[in-house]
Amino acid sequence: MRIAISGTHYSGKSTLVQALGKEMPGYEIYDEPYWALTELGRQFSDPPTIEEFEEQLDYSIALIKESANNSLFDRCPIDFLAYALAIAEMDCIEFDSETWELKIAKVLPSIDLLVFLPLENPDRIPVPASEDSLFRELADEKLRELILDNSRQMMTTKVLEATGILNERVKKIKQQQAPI
Repeated sequence: MRIAISGTHYSGKSTLVQALGKEMPGYEIYDEPYWALTELGRQFSDPPTIEEFEEQLDYSIALIKESANNSLFDRCPIDFLAYALAIAEMDCIEFDSETWELKIAKVLPSIDLLVFLPLENPDRIPVPASEDSLFRELADEKLRELILDNSRQMMTTKVLEATGILNERVKKIKQQQAPI
């Protein structure tokens, strides 16, 4: 199975991917595009711009296309659209998402399970005080609209909303896992 973990920053994606990697031997882990590109020398704005999110989107799509079965992805391409929509709304700028939506719609069928980690109260992992909570909440709202509400009619992938402590999240995902 190809499993993508989706959610806003500080929702526990990376922690969950690492825990799943330990629980599901034989799965290859793909780091979040932001961190993978940073390791390659790319520097991003804080927060990244829409153009920088598009770069991460394209990198994410390339990873999925080159991946084998039994892959765990820290982020899903749809995450980058949610962030771009959030930035466009916060900055009151025009953003034509049609090209992004087409790219995402083409690659989503390659993902067998999209795990959405919504924000919870209290947060499951420590969030630095310096984080922009309004931006984080808006990104979560956009993810909910795109994934759970299917507001752009792109979702063709099985979705699991995973809440609770780490062990509960891992258990929910392992229950969805097809026999290897």
